[in-house]
Amino acid sequence: DKKQLIDIMNRFQDYIVAFDNLKLTRRSPDYWKEYVNKTLKELRRHQGILYVGETGERKIVGIVAGIIETPTRISKFESIPNKSGRVTELYLDPEYRGQKMGKMLMQTIEQYFQKKQCTVIFVEVFAPNQSAYDFYKRSGYRDRDYNLIKVLWKLKFIISRCVIFQTHRIL
Repeated sequence: DKKQLIDIMNRFQDYIVAFDNLKLTRRSPDYWKEYVNKTLKELRRHQGILYVGETGERKIVGIVAGIIETPTRISKFESIPNKSGRVTELYLDPEYRGQKMGKMLMQTIEQYFQKKQCTVIFVEVFAPNQSAYDFYKRSGYRDRDYNLIKVLWKLKFIISRCVIFQTHRIL
């Protein structure tokens, strides 16, 4: 049911927005149109899959999505050749957390990646979401990369007031 999928993706984005201590994330009114369609397109293009967690009344309360990453020409020279899966989305409504549904969703997508002969699985976590990070660590995932950010508010202000001087060479 696409409407339920849209609803849960919107709830997921609202959840992320609430965590953003830098206030750089938002959910615009048309978020679902772009993001849900982009996600579904990406899943089709990269042998991806989306699983849903449902209640007995068939209400979607959780999702997990993932893709198979295709090695680039350069990556073949940079690392040992492997086939990797990437979890692109994992969300569970707060009232259903702690009931093993998140674990079941992850196990299901991990089985999918195993069937596709992936040797590793990558997952990205929004840094302020410590509970998600802890969940992945308990599930056997390890730190691999760090993605850092520096906000340049002052630089933006300075540039907007910058006067450009022309220099001349004097002989």
